[in-house]
Amino acid sequence: LKPTSTSLHVTGTMWPGPWQVARVVSVGRRGCAIQALVERRVKPIVDKENELQKKATEVEAGIAALRAKEVDWQRRKNEAEELVAFQMAKKEESRLNICALRDRKIRGIESQKAKMSDIKQKAQDIGDVSIDDRLARVRESTSLEQYMQSCPNDGSALREYAELHHEDIQLSDEIKRIKSGIAKFEQVAEQQKKLADDAMQKLQNLQEELNGKDEELQTVSTSLEELQKQRKDNELYQESLERTVKWVQCVYPDVEISTE
Repeated sequence: LKPTSTSLHVTGTMWPGPWQVARVVSVGRRGCAIQALVERRVKPIVDKENELQKKATEVEAGIAALRAKEVDWQRRKNEAEELVAFQMAKKEESRLNICALRDRKIRGIESQKAKMSDIKQKAQDIGDVSIDDRLARVRESTSLEQYMQSCPNDGSALREYAELHHEDIQLSDEIKRIKSGIAKFEQVAEQQKKLADDAMQKLQNLQEELNGKDEELQTVSTSLEELQKQRKDNELYQESLERTVKWVQCVYPDVEISTE
């Protein structure tokens, strides 16, 4: 069969035979510019690829920003947890110190009682009726130094009793001071624990955002892969066009192919 005309009209669809070639730019009998037609088909794909690449870049930038925030909040969480551990260690150390001081206090009180009993017994043996007053002066003194200055003539037994008495007071004051420190340790630890919990919540929120960004990036990547398949299909389409046009021009050299 031969064409009834020396002009071949080409459409934009794939052809069932050699006559339905495709839309191409105006050509002469010796050839045809397939590239213009192919570019016409590829342009929407390229535009979509550019759009998706821009979207992928934006998503990747968003992921990078979230990762930076994640690192920062992880650092804050670690620091807060370290401070909590430090404060609790100090609290435990203070608790052990209090236990040791209480043991010393108990032993000191026992020694005080024994010393007072010994002093009273000796005073009774010699008929010293002023011993209760002198013991009272020891208990009323504000410090060991103040007692020693106000009662320089008291015997060694009373001075030992005074030392035990004021040591007991010092131990009580030290226990109070340590307890106050424990309260501060607990307060700071509670504050840092709250910061650590807040940081953990931030990290969980960031992870959810990152998961969403990863899914979004995966969707974009899948779309780009699909466009790559379309590009491959167009390459095959171009090769088929070129073969068909060559065949037409070879068999029917007088046929003029046009896009109109």
